[in-house]
Amino acid sequence: MGRIVAEIYAGIWALDSARDRLRVYIAAPLDCTRWHRRRSIAVMTTVGSHRREDGTLRFASLGADDSITGELVAVLRQGRRDGEFRGFGPQVRATTASRALTMGAGLVGDAS
Repeated sequence: MGRIVAEIYAGIWALDSARDRLRVYIAAPLDCTRWHRRRSIAVMTTVGSHRREDGTLRFASLGADDSITGELVAVLRQGRRDGEFRGFGPQVRATTASRALTMGAGLVGDAS
């Protein structure tokens, strides 16, 4: 799973501005879903049901320390610190963007 996520977001930290990093963070999974629909559905299904040894959902939390939103929180904090983005709670924004991407990924390529 980590390899797939790393592949989708490869190069995000090579970009200089938070604005460019945010653009890639949003576009990369949607592009991946568009071009690899079946694989993306499999990944979303896995993420939605993957469990830890204790039986809790591995990706249940979308907090700032979660592997799904951790990089996005860092990008948003950088943008706020560098003056590219206005003041806001980066964890709230990261959770909102992550959930929107999950929903959007399900719609990419949907002909209905």
